Amino acid sequence: MNNEMIHLLVRKSRGNYINKLDNLVTGYEGEEDFARIVRQYLPHRSLFLTNFIFEQPSYAQIDGILLMSDRIHLYEVKNYDAHCSITGGKLYYNHRHINHNPIQQIDRATDYFRNILIQNKLNISLQPHLVLIHPFATLEQDESVQIPILLRNQLRHHFQMIDSSMHSHPRYDPTTIHDILNYYRINDWHNYFDQHPFNLSDLRAGVYCTNCGSFKMEKTAYYFKCQHCHTSISKKAALDYLIQECAALTPGEVIKTKDLLYLINRSLSSNWVYRILNQKLERVTYGTYVKPKLEPEFLNKLLELYYKREK
Repeated sequence: MNNEMIHLLVRKSRGNYINKLDNLVTGYEGEEDFARIVRQYLPHRSLFLTNFIFEQPSYAQIDGILLMSDRIHLYEVKNYDAHCSITGGKLYYNHRHINHNPIQQIDRATDYFRNILIQNKLNISLQPHLVLIHPFATLEQDESVQIPILLRNQLRHHFQMIDSSMHSHPRYDPTTIHDILNYYRINDWHNYFDQHPFNLSDLRAGVYCTNCGSFKMEKTAYYFKCQHCHTSISKKAALDYLIQECAALTPGEVIKTKDLLYLINRSLSSNWVYRILNQKLERVTYGTYVKPKLEPEFLNKLLELYYKREK
């Protein structure tokens, strides 16, 4: 899960927009789209991993890894809605040179990934790929790049071909390789709190409608009702959502109740909030609780709201 994107989505929902967000959402869409296609055509006796982040010897990230019994495929996925061209090893996007060359990115990640295989004496073929997943992406290239580049309409054939060419006598168990890789997997090293500094006071406080984003919420005994789209949400569900927001917004491993109460902005009773927190979360000290894991449904709500506002 892309925690930086979630962090910026929450800030956007509360009126603090960062330009980088749009690129993060576009990249996330492309990676999710690619993962759906892979799972549709997943070769026999294989495993697929997404967003593999590791440090060997330095930090690297690989969008997709397909583990097979006789080879490993690495995928760097780009969601460029553009005409792409490769000249002299450089990638151009609508005839503009891309400074962060994804070809160099997958080359570097492949070299680092190979170190893991060497350390664990895994003598297995390693094949990197660059995937241009957007349905309107086009490509022309010279012979300066040896890495296979796949367009979206070539993916089905690609996976069918590697499935049919798999050796009948497996050399390695993909599950065993997966267990080895998990030892090297780390959390994202980017400190996006330093890269995108802000104060909670920069954000609009209160309960907003997760359907349309309006802060015009009428409070009843047990519910909030949006005055714009008439969507209702229970106070318990609203607090659960606010807890997820606070976890996404604040650095570190704990939630501070004062930060959560700022976001709530007197929309809920502080005594009731404390009671629910004590029931839901592990308390570290008075006023601080261990952060909950961000839920996929929370991300889905944020993305739905993002798409509606972008229309």
